[in-house]
Amino acid sequence: MADRSQFGKTEVNGDKANPLFKWLKEEKPGLFGIKSVKWNFEKWLVGRDGKVKNRWASTTKPESLEKPILEELGKEKSEL
Repeated sequence: MADRSQFGKTEVNGDKANPLFKWLKEEKPGLFGIKSVKWNFEKWLVGRDGKVKNRWASTTKPESLEKPILEELGKEKSEL
């Protein structure tokens, strides 16, 4: 049977926060520099260069992220 732990609930704040979320919050803090996830469905964009490009609140509609995602995908390797 496959390991399904990657699809389970994960901590995003506090001492037991998943290392991925610790890194995302450190790289791109929220409003007023707060390094916590306020609500479900916050979104981050990580570029091909491995850097966090932006962070959006849970209230941001996914369709509004199309432009920044396409811009990031369209960057040449020389721009990275």
